[in-house]
Amino acid sequence: MDTGRASCVPFTGGYEARPAVPEPRMSSLGEATQSLPFPYHPPMRVLLIEDDRQTADYLRKALSEVGAVADHAADGRDGLLQAASGDYDALIVDRMLPSLDGLAIIRTLRASGNQTPVLILSALGEVDDRVEGLRAGGDDYLVKPFAFGELSARIQALARRPAAALQESVLSAGDLTMDL
Repeated sequence: MDTGRASCVPFTGGYEARPAVPEPRMSSLGEATQSLPFPYHPPMRVLLIEDDRQTADYLRKALSEVGAVADHAADGRDGLLQAASGDYDALIVDRMLPSLDGLAIIRTLRASGNQTPVLILSALGEVDDRVEGLRAGGDDYLVKPFAFGELSARIQALARRPAAALQESVLSAGDLTMDL
């Protein structure tokens, strides 16, 4: 029975979350298909900024299995450069990274006007840690170990939110202009 929860398996760097695998269902042609939670066309593009190789490999594989395209950066500086290039629907950012901290990445992106939704994924899970992450510009915060089903649902929720940059901020009517 699929409970929708991931199991957490210990590994050298802490715990690895493994997703519950959705049960295949039969298509109208009699083929077994997987239910994909990312029904975006083109596929959702996610940038994962995570220094732990096992966690990053697991997340890239799990995201690809649900129909998302996941790029990976193993340190903060590379992650910031990739994120600044744009073209991502969401970012998953670890807080503790080599060369540049995850919160510094988020603050830099926000200061430059980049409004790509950010899910902070971190082992730092105290209330003060989560508050600091959200105040730095993160849109959501998930503590490790995690259930992949929850991470997937949170990324989908972030992707559904309208981008602030796409919303009209200047309204004009005749010779009257209002900058919201």
